Amino acid sequence: MFVAIIVIYYPEIEHVQKMYAELSKAGVHVIVFDNTPKQDAAPNHQKSIASELKEGDDLFVLGNGSNVGLASGFNRSIECAKKEFENIEGFIFFDQDSYINSQQINSLLAEYFYLINKGVQLGVLGAQPVDEEGNQYVFKKNIKSSSDDLLNFEQLWYVISSFSLVPLKTFEQIGLFDEKLFIDLVDSEFSFRCEKNGLLNLMTKKIHFKHVVGTEKGTLLGLRGFAISAPIRNYYQARNLILVGRDYHWYFFIVSKLSKRFLQVVLSGYYSGDLIKRFKYFFKGVRDGLIYKGGEL
Repeated sequence: MFVAIIVIYYPEIEHVQKMYAELSKAGVHVIVFDNTPKQDAAPNHQKSIASELKEGDDLFVLGNGSNVGLASGFNRSIECAKKEFENIEGFIFFDQDSYINSQQINSLLAEYFYLINKGVQLGVLGAQPVDEEGNQYVFKKNIKSSSDDLLNFEQLWYVISSFSLVPLKTFEQIGLFDEKLFIDLVDSEFSFRCEKNGLLNLMTKKIHFKHVVGTEKGTLLGLRGFAISAPIRNYYQARNLILVGRDYHWYFFIVSKLSKRFLQVVLSGYYSGDLIKRFKYFFKGVRDGLIYKGGEL
């Protein structure tokens, strides 16, 4: 059995309904974790989500009316699944920014069983995300093996969490997601931990799915596009680079990635007109990273 976990935040219920319908069609059980803060949500917000999604034997809706972050939402859902379902083989993770269908889900499951039958030590398996124009997102490759079994897969430095499949055995071996990160780099750090423990981070070349990143898009000199996130995300992006770098003693990683992130903050501020606000979040993130402060801002 596989369980899908969808973490939502101010969701479009119709889109979540479609995701649930496609997952259910593929025979996958579903847990929806709602991170929408109660004070900002409509009355009986969570009850209405459960009602509209027809909560039942193959669906649970969780959340306590506060934003506990992506990592905690994933972890609490995993613990719930282990109590409610038997014979779990693995989990498929989503956020609400992905668009999938039952055929893609079944294809990912087939790829998973192919790898397991080949004896591959799998940490995370993902599909190839594409943007609204169909352009593939580019990820840093981590080639360590030329095995013929992996010709249809990319071995990556990290796999994004949305539409990623993680075997239960992976969690039993390396633990759950790092909750101090709250949001941003949650999937990256988990992938780093997989590699540290001898597990592979793979992305199949066969399955593409639409995934929306950021609230807007900008371009650098008209040549390279980048996502423009909400200003508060600049806090977590800066802080978590430092936290993860310190955890793994990757000090060049901190300097290199933080420099690139600062440039993106400048460009985002130029496009959206809120540069000072972004600077405040960014440098507060740097400060909290240096004093090793995690959790929610």
